[in-house]
Amino acid sequence: MKIAICFWGLTRSLKFTIDSIKNNIFDQLEKNNIEYDKFLHTYYFDGYYNNKFAKENNIKLDFEEYKLLEPDYLKIDNQDKIKKGIDFSKYDCNGKVHNNRTTRNNAILGLNSLKKVTQMVEETKIKYDYIMFIRPDCKFLHKFNTRWFLLSHGKKVLIPLFGKSGGYNDRMFIGNYNQGIIFGKSIDYIEEYTNVKVYIAERFTKWLVQEKMFPNGRAFVRFIDFNFQRIRANGDIAKL
Repeated sequence: MKIAICFWGLTRSLKFTIDSIKNNIFDQLEKNNIEYDKFLHTYYFDGYYNNKFAKENNIKLDFEEYKLLEPDYLKIDNQDKIKKGIDFSKYDCNGKVHNNRTTRNNAILGLNSLKKVTQMVEETKIKYDYIMFIRPDCKFLHKFNTRWFLLSHGKKVLIPLFGKSGGYNDRMFIGNYNQGIIFGKSIDYIEEYTNVKVYIAERFTKWLVQEKMFPNGRAFVRFIDFNFQRIRANGDIAKL
């Protein structure tokens, strides 16, 4: 078995999370003789990091922090340039957004990063058995059970049991190759979704799984008891 592990988004708190990623994911895969390649797409930008909603103010990020992951495949983009090329308003639903436009913009930047890392997987031409998507700002609280791969039978998607918020947890996803490519290119489906609904990440993820991965019947989802905490750039635990 060989899997692709995909990380996306800012590595803003990796120094706080890397040990949990190594001990609870990488080490568990290696102990069970599961091969894996690590992919990372991330950003850098000028100035300080500010997220008023998360109470993260004037933080100077370390854009070399990504090296802690030792990725096999890496792409880093200038976030300021990427932002200039995105029409964020096209992801609104009749001009409406959930929470505020800053949160909306950050979500779209994250999904842009998610697509970039997925394209990196495709470019290898390797047909991985599974693709695992996890964020570098997550601190994992217990060991990953590799039996979950076997219990999925290569058909069911694996999604954390918690953090559903009326849909499915959007911060971690495991599926077979085809399912992973759909999840990784989530941003390509948002305009279709927002024709009728305001984009909310968890609800959109549920729709994506049900409508795009299993369009001909009941969605096959296995919810796994694998908890983690999001860690802010300042080391604080985010509320999921």
